[in-house]
Amino acid sequence: MLGRFAAGHLPMLINRWLTSFVLGQIAVILMAGCVDRRLTIVSDPPGALVTVNNHDIGAAPVDVPSELFIYDGVYDITLRKDGYETLQVRQELRPPWYLRFPFDFFAEVLWPFSIRYHEELVYSLEPPKTVSRDALLQSAQEMRSYAQQLGEAPNPP
Repeated sequence: MLGRFAAGHLPMLINRWLTSFVLGQIAVILMAGCVDRRLTIVSDPPGALVTVNNHDIGAAPVDVPSELFIYDGVYDITLRKDGYETLQVRQELRPPWYLRFPFDFFAEVLWPFSIRYHEELVYSLEPPKTVSRDALLQSAQEMRSYAQQLGEAPNPP
């Protein structure tokens, strides 16, 4: 008799230990890689209301929530502030080299440390353009002439 480790229990104990070890290693590998993505939008002057892909984010400077900034790509960004022209931008964000195929697999899965990827976009808002009275009247006259060329709209049934 071998005490606690009877001849029949030793293979079962080794099998249990080996299974726990392998599962632990798999868990470490799956939790190892992590890329912390962050997108910050800054406006000059500060305080502009920021909209990203038709989602109101808040007043600049503001961090875009992680559920909206998962991957790089094209983002429709709008900045609004009283006393300034509204700025609409179609911004393309390209990932750094370590987040491109095939390196992204290593950075996100196999790399044992966290990687911080921070992108900051800075936009300047312009004061409203002043239009002279003559230019405004000229534009109105052009629109009137264009509308007269189109003719009358048909009456609805």
